[in-house]
Amino acid sequence: MNTGGNLNYWTGAARSIDFSGSYAVEIYNETADSRIDGTDYGFEWSDISQNGTLYLKTFFYTPTDSVYALVAENGTFWSPDEEFDSTIQLRGIKGMSYNSQANNSKVETMQDVFDFVSNGDICVSNDGQTTSFWWNENVLANTIGMIDSQYNKEILLAGSS
Repeated sequence: MNTGGNLNYWTGAARSIDFSGSYAVEIYNETADSRIDGTDYGFEWSDISQNGTLYLKTFFYTPTDSVYALVAENGTFWSPDEEFDSTIQLRGIKGMSYNSQANNSKVETMQDVFDFVSNGDICVSNDGQTTSFWWNENVLANTIGMIDSQYNKEILLAGSS
């Protein structure tokens, strides 16, 4: 899928250190990846002076009626439903009400949207032409899937960084 100049925005996680020796949380703060080749997106480092494990985090919002996947040539992905793997399915969080393709649980009515906006689970924005709704990232980060929540996993990884 071609998404333009970048695929997503990434933030440093788990006290990891990037390849220049800096803490990832100090360098990566909603940092855009870039198109590397065709439909491949990622990061490139030209001056690698440090070895180690770099953790970055982000959220992908995808339609519930199709299956999407992330594939890594070098590196792995983690989600609340899948441990580190080079290919990961984007299908919500299993067991999360209204956000689980595996459980066929999705927002279906406007009343669902109003209820979630009212309690802060769903955010809303409007640019004058389009109104967008998306899951509150704090809700996503704290939702436990088949493996764990993003929040808990980051704390665990921070202890090993």
